Order: sequence, then structure tokens, then C-alpha cells
Amino acid sequence: MGTLKVDNLQKRDGTALITDGAASTNLLSETALRSAGVGMIKLSHSVASGASSIEFGDTLITDNYLEYYVVTKLIFSANAGLQFQISPDNGVTNSYTTTFSYQHSRNDSSSSGGSKTSASNYFSTAWSPGNQTGDVLLMSINLQNFRETTGYKWIKVNANMNAQGSDYTWEGGGELQLQTKQNYFKIYPASGTMTGYATLYGMVK
Repeated sequence: MGTLKVDNLQKRDGTALITDGAASTNLLSETALRSAGVGMIKLSHSVASGASSIEFGDTLITDNYLEYYVVTKLIFSANAGLQFQISPDNGVTNSYTTTFSYQHSRNDSSSSGGSKTSASNYFSTAWSPGNQTGDVLLMSINLQNFRETTGYKWIKVNANMNAQGSDYTWEGGGELQLQTKQNYFKIYPASGTMTGYATLYGMVK
């Protein structure tokens, strides 16, 4: 079987698909990838350096996706609580009550445990990832049911972290008892700043 080797490829109307061996941005656009059946699409990569928060807004959290997935690596400047906030209008309105529960196990000992907390106008995880040398918070976060009008909103978190000299595997879930669509998600410490990154992916319907 022969092989066709080309550096450039165009449609009949002259639209470039491949130029000098590289696919065009139109060929790899968000819309094109969704239409091609790609299941998970990278929407944003946000880098923080001494920042008070990382936020994803209404240009990213839309009706185009079934749910959203966030991957993070964060280092806190203070031994402060990990918090989240969501909003239906790009962060303008935050008026609600949330609950959050978690369980953890220690990787450097045999201890384990869990807890539950509630908060007003944000999600309190009741957990601090620490700020000693080597402390790091590695999370995968699912934003569930955000763009639906039936059923409450949920945040599911799975994490590994070094916190104040101890090693933890940690998972938790938070509920917001509102059925309105949400289009904003914020990660932030209760005090101090954070350095690292958060990458947002959309799960195609």
C-alpha cells in the first residue's frame, strides 16, 4: 500500500487544513473537536503566582458540555482552608447555603477520618493543605449538573496532598441546593495566596 505525503492540504474552496505539516486552528477548534466526537476538550489553563484565587467564568462554563473537570496543582502561602465558590452570573451573585463532607486516610500512618461542614455563600471544605516546604495540593474536581435546571449542583473532589508534614489521600463532595444554572467556579484559600495551576476540561454531551 502506498503512502501519500503532503506538507499542505486544502479544501476545494482554498481553506487550509494543514500547512507545513501542522493542522490549522480551525481544524482543531473547540466546535470541530466536539463535532468529531472527542469526549473531553481542554478549555483553559490558568497559572497562578501569588494569586488570591483561580476563576473560570461564563465564556467557559456553558451549555456546550455535560459537566466540567478541573485538574490542579496548588501551593498555599498560608496554612489556610481550601474553599470554592460558584455563581449563576459570572461571580456577581453568591447567595446560598452549602454542605461539604470528606474522608481521608494518611499515607504515612494508619489513621483515617472524615467530617462534614456547612457554609453560606461559598463551599468550605474544612480542610487546610498546609504551607510547609514540600506541601502541595493535587486535585481533580468534577463540577456536576452545573448547566441543568433540574436537580441540585454538586462538586466532587479527589486529592492527594502533603499538609504540615503529613501525607493524605482525601476525597470530598459538596452540595448546593439550587436548581438554577451556574456559570462560574472559583478556587481560593481562606487567607493568603496560592501558586500553581488549574486546567479546565469540558465533558462533551
